[in-house]
Amino acid sequence: MNTNLFRSADKTFYLYTLGCKVNQYESQLLREQLIRHGFTETSAKEASFSIINTCTVTSQSDAKSRQAIRRAILAHPDSHIIITGCGVEKHVEYFSDTPEVVFIGGNKFKDRISALVRELALSGSVPDPLDITPDDGLEGISRFGSHTRAFVKAQDGCNSYCSYCTIPYVRGESRSRQMQSVMNELKRLADNGHTEIVLTGIHLGQFADSDGNTLPDLISAAAGIPGLKRLRLSSIEPQDIDARFIEVFAQNDTIMPHLHLPLQNGTDFILKHMNRRYTVAEYESLAETLRSAKKDILLTTDLIVGFPGETDMLFEQSLDTTLLIGFSKVHVFPFSARPGTKAYSLSSTLAKTVIKNRASIAIERTITRASEIKKGYIGQTMPVLVESAIDSRKGLLTGFTPNYLKVLFTGPESVHSSIVPVRLTGYENDNLIGEVVR
Repeated sequence: MNTNLFRSADKTFYLYTLGCKVNQYESQLLREQLIRHGFTETSAKEASFSIINTCTVTSQSDAKSRQAIRRAILAHPDSHIIITGCGVEKHVEYFSDTPEVVFIGGNKFKDRISALVRELALSGSVPDPLDITPDDGLEGISRFGSHTRAFVKAQDGCNSYCSYCTIPYVRGESRSRQMQSVMNELKRLADNGHTEIVLTGIHLGQFADSDGNTLPDLISAAAGIPGLKRLRLSSIEPQDIDARFIEVFAQNDTIMPHLHLPLQNGTDFILKHMNRRYTVAEYESLAETLRSAKKDILLTTDLIVGFPGETDMLFEQSLDTTLLIGFSKVHVFPFSARPGTKAYSLSSTLAKTVIKNRASIAIERTITRASEIKKGYIGQTMPVLVESAIDSRKGLLTGFTPNYLKVLFTGPESVHSSIVPVRLTGYENDNLIGEVVR
């Protein structure tokens, strides 16, 4: 890393984000801070500053982060490269020997990057980040670019320490924003035309502010915001769902009938070694309760295959459990041993070829099961929030139903960002096909 004096730079920046919705939200916050101070966002080829917000949830995420940095350097060798995010927290050594990089700072320095870039553009030198006054991000964001759906971070950090997960080490302990601050941001986004907002956090179910408000309080209040037609949750852990949450979730039509409910494994033996805080029976009971409480609810989930100690029999049991519960989408992750986690040192690690084969089997079978669930909606007419045009020449649009089914359908681009009734007529390439009901 080079911290010597640099040439003066114009006020242009490129921002590339990897990873979760929290990272995407934090990038949007940084984007607005820079634009507010007169900077212009442009391509990597033209930008004086290239900011890469990294991810480290898997080894593949680490590789993608390094690739993004190399692409930015190749696009503009004279650009000032700034690296932040979870990848920096875990593997600063990956980036410190890259001469084009002028600053490396983890998540705790994200609120100083805007001021650092401004100082670098003004003076040509890199200030000590500890001497920089952080930008006040408490007011949050006002827009989410051209996206119909906006993300709002309500919580950060995690105290769970699942044995395979590196996130608590790079994000720190669980902490929450004040509910009123989140509400102000939600209202501002709704006023600016975002009809759907996703509340997000590293461990969202642990939301608890200093006034005693918890997640049910937040979503109950948020559901009443004028102009907000759809409220979603990014992900919630099974152990964080209690009777109060189910009551609020079920009774508010603004809260969409979809939850991403991580299962991770379908056997009690592996769940215990993962340090997950529920049994298969408890998860199955919760899924049944949610389906009884909220009409048309669909669940999506995460599934890790190839965890140390997973025999052929345990893999089949886990997959059978997943298929039996029935998810409209399963994100299958091959086990990735992360340095510093408890699972990293387990002696019963499986061969990569075995893990890869199991992942392929799980993906194929869960897609087949999900397609059965989706095809069950053919013939129904459902409200779809129009998000983008896939092919403007053919009038092909895409959007999502309340229970988070992706639909491709024909219609005019003028309906973008609006909710329209769509009759579901078929299924193709993992997507429902439909037509606007006029």
